[in-house]
Amino acid sequence: MKEVYRIMAYLQVMGTFKQRGDESVKNIPSIAEFAQNHFLTSIIRVGSAGTDWISVVTYTDKDNNTRQQMVKHGTYELMDFTSDWDYNAYKNMDNQVRQYLGAYSNAYKVGSGFDNYKD
Repeated sequence: MKEVYRIMAYLQVMGTFKQRGDESVKNIPSIAEFAQNHFLTSIIRVGSAGTDWISVVTYTDKDNNTRQQMVKHGTYELMDFTSDWDYNAYKNMDNQVRQYLGAYSNAYKVGSGFDNYKD
């Protein structure tokens, strides 16, 4: 029983983000920006900086290596998005990442693109 617990402990991912000195989140890409060219397979929140949440995402690079990247996102990032740029980010996310972020769009309809709403 003790051996099983030891194996499970290695599978648990933990992390923290701390802003130190002049290191700031301005050099960390937003999750939508990073997802434009990378397929995100998992996500874990590691901290916050002001109004931004800081998370670490896992993705596979062009050489099929699994990599991690720190990203920032707002509380309501990709919730009810309306742009093609956000939709491209949404397409490049695993369902687990989408659910974690609460990403969805009422304006986008499968097969027809975005509705053209008139004010």
